[in-house]
Amino acid sequence: MKRSIVLLLSLFLALPLFVSPAQAKTKQADEVELPRFTVKRLSNEEVAEILQERPKEIGTMESRTHDAAEMKIIKDNPEGFSTATGEIYTDAEARKLKQQVRAYAEESSTDGVQANTIIGGTDDRTQITNTEVFPYRSVTYIYFRNPNDGGWYACTGAIIDDNTVLTAAHCLYDTYYNNYMTHLAVVPGKNGGYNPYGVASDPTNLIVTNAWASKVAPDPEHVTGDMIAVDYGVVKFPSGMFTALGSFKLKASPTQNTQINVTGYPYDKPDGTMWRALGNIQSIWTYGNDAMYSHNADAMQGQSGGPNFNSPDGRNFYIVGVSSAETSSWNYSCEMTPTSVTNLNAWK
Repeated sequence: MKRSIVLLLSLFLALPLFVSPAQAKTKQADEVELPRFTVKRLSNEEVAEILQERPKEIGTMESRTHDAAEMKIIKDNPEGFSTATGEIYTDAEARKLKQQVRAYAEESSTDGVQANTIIGGTDDRTQITNTEVFPYRSVTYIYFRNPNDGGWYACTGAIIDDNTVLTAAHCLYDTYYNNYMTHLAVVPGKNGGYNPYGVASDPTNLIVTNAWASKVAPDPEHVTGDMIAVDYGVVKFPSGMFTALGSFKLKASPTQNTQINVTGYPYDKPDGTMWRALGNIQSIWTYGNDAMYSHNADAMQGQSGGPNFNSPDGRNFYIVGVSSAETSSWNYSCEMTPTSVTNLNAWK
C-alpha cells in the first residue's frame, strides 16, 4: 500500500531510528534521530590519487550556481530540469522534449533473489571480486568536489546508456547552496586500486529535475522525505563513451516485497571495493508523481546513487530504484516511476 509521509533525513547522525507516520505527527524534528545520506567523504590519500587524474571542471561557477531569478524559474517549473552548464528547461520545454521519447511500457518487477537482513542484524553483504562481468562493470564509482566546503566525496552510479550515468541528485546538486558539484569523474567497475576501464574524467553535463533543485533543505545536513522521491540525476559524457560495457534498463513502479540487488561502494569496506546485498522493498510512499521506498538490503555511506536492480530473465537487468539514505533500521531509495523513467529517457 502506498501512503504519504514526511521524513527528515540527516547526513551525520550516528544511529538513526525509523519513525512511523503516527510518531512523526507527534514528535518535533529535533526530538527524533533521523536517516542520513549515503555519501562518503574521501581520505587525503584518495584525494591525492584523484588529483593525479586531473578531473575537469564542469561549466563555470556562474553556470553551476543559481541566483534568485533563476531559482524563481526553477520553482515555477517543477516538471522541467536544469543542467550544470546553465540551461533551465521550463515545463513546456521539458514536455516537448519528453514527447520525443517512446511511450513507457509497464513491466513486471520480480526475480529469484532471496532477502537478507539489515546491518542492524547480520551483515550479509558480498564483495564483487570480478567487476568486469555484466552488470557489475556498469556499476560506477563516482567522485566529485563540493565547492561549498572544498571537500571531495564519493557516490555510486549505474550506466544506463552509451553516454549516461544515473546517480543520486544529492551527489550532483546541493539544494542548500543551490549549486552543482564540480570536478566529477566516473570509474566503471572499479575494483580497489584497479580501474579496469580507466577513469572517465570529462563529463559534458550534470542534469537534475527542477523538482529537486527547487527543494529547500532545512540546513546543509538535512533533507526532507519528499526530496528522496526526486533524488535522481545523470552525468552526461560524449556519445559512445560506455558502449562496450553494456547498460542497465529502467523499470517503473515496483511493488512492496519486490526483490532487489543493492550494489555500490560502501565506506566501511576497503577503498574502492564493490559490494552487493540482496533484499526486499518494504514500504512505499508517494509524493504526487514521484515515490520513495524503504528496503532491508544492507547499505552504507558511499552507496548514494547506486542501483537497486533485479533480473527476471537473468539477461536483462532493470533498475527499480536509486539508493539515497541509510539508517540502522531501514534504508531508503528513490523509486523509479513512469515520470522519472520518462525524464531519464529524455536525458539520454
